[in-house]
Amino acid sequence: MTNEQLVKSWFAGEEVKVILMGGLGDAYEAAIWEMAMALLDRLNQNPLDFDQIEKMTDDERHELRASLDTQLSEVYERVGPSGSQVGAAWNAALVLHRQGYDAAMKMAPEDRHISIARVPVWE
Repeated sequence: MTNEQLVKSWFAGEEVKVILMGGLGDAYEAAIWEMAMALLDRLNQNPLDFDQIEKMTDDERHELRASLDTQLSEVYERVGPSGSQVGAAWNAALVLHRQGYDAAMKMAPEDRHISIARVPVWE
């Protein structure tokens, strides 16, 4: 599966296989993945150049993060996440973006693979 297929399936309400990020229940996990999928969707449209990011100053990286956070503000408002959930969502989206879905899934132990679908209330 590609990242584009993953995002499309998520927003269509289909069940997808992902990595358990929070472990604090279905709603907690769904909130993380709602944000991760929204970020991954943006990254699919405007891919990051990780070599370039490594050359950026801290201020430039902060500005990039702030720009993406601004694009996600509507999602944050709908989900009402904790800081930990936002961090987990960013981690998940960036690993998927950098590694690709199949490679990212192989990086995690099988017992952390879960099936989850989007919560309709966040549409």
